[in-house]
This record gives sequence, C-alpha cells and structure tokens, in this order.
Amino acid sequence: MKNILFTLLTICILTSCENKKINSQISKVISKEYTNPPKLESFKNPEKLIEILTNKNNIHFTGWGELSYLNEKNKWGAHSAINTFGKTSDNGQINDIGYQLLGSEKNYVNEIQIILNIKNPEEKKEALTNLFVFASQTLAKLNIENPNNFKDEILKDNQYYFENETYYLLLKKEKRKEQNYSISNIPDIKLDKYIEVEISKLFIKSK
Repeated sequence: MKNILFTLLTICILTSCENKKINSQISKVISKEYTNPPKLESFKNPEKLIEILTNKNNIHFTGWGELSYLNEKNKWGAHSAINTFGKTSDNGQINDIGYQLLGSEKNYVNEIQIILNIKNPEEKKEALTNLFVFASQTLAKLNIENPNNFKDEILKDNQYYFENETYYLLLKKEKRKEQNYSISNIPDIKLDKYIEVEISKLFIKSK
C-alpha cells in the first residue's frame, strides 16, 4: 500500500512539474516578439491566407486591417464570426469557437489563434472534439502535419507545446467569470448572474 501511495505521489509531482514547464514555455513564446517576414510562407500575404482558411467552409472573416484595441505588438488583424454549436446549458449558454489573425505589420500575419469558449461544461467533450477538427483542418490548409500526440492532448484537455524550425503550436488554457447576458433574454427562468467560461486558445505562431 505504501509503495502504491508513493508511486501515485511521484506521478502527481512529476505531472505538476511538467505542467509548470509547459506553461512557462507557452508564456515565453506568446510574449516573444514577432519576426518579419514570417517563416511560414502562407503568413506572408494576409488576404491570401484568409482566402485559404475560408476555402470549402462557411467561415467568414472581417477584412485585414489596423487594430485599436490590442497591444503595440498586434497592430493588424482580422477575425471570423463566432461559430456556436452544441446544446444550450441550463444557464442559457452555448459553446462557441472562432478565429483571430494577428500581425505587427500590414503585409504579414504573424499568428493564428483558434479560440474555444466552453460555456456549457456538459458539452465539453464535444467542444474539445470540435476544437481538434478546426485545428486539424487549419493545419492541413497550411500544409502542416499534426504533431505527435496533438489530438490526444487536445481531447484530454491539456495544455500543449510544440515547435520546429518555422513555427510554434501552442494550446493555452484559461478561465474567466463573465456576466450571464441570457438573464435578460430568459426573464421567467432563474439563471446564475455569472458563469465560468473555460477558454482553450490554440496559437499557430510563425518564427
């Protein structure tokens, strides 16, 4: 029994250390300055990249343009419409996913973000599967193969870090509380004033 407890404790310690290491690596890459021109060839023409991402699906982007609401690094960007899916929760919430393209110069995209907001935790498994589908299709359009364990780590709801000579692939987890705006839409049902949202941000960041 002692051996089993010791083994479990060792696994927990190692897992915790690994998670901290991955989180540190992700944070460093996210804050890392962009390099232009980007090494990913498809990132060198924003309008062409948007055309690639919207090919053979119903995703629509705003035009590539200057941003006024992000930090100095991200001066240009475009985003897709939010795609909702799955069942509505008891709090009147539904999961959603969308794209954000960001860059520091007009002529280049430096990173793609695929952002999943899990607002109905009962549909979490389906939401993570949807994230993998979006991610896999996006990588295929960029002529990038899925790295080892990429699918497993997404479906296990883990953070993820991968890099090679041209790009980084990162999956960062966040949580936030936000006001439940469904209260005004469903006045006859008692809903929680605030909900907790689990956010999975997938970064494809060019070197």
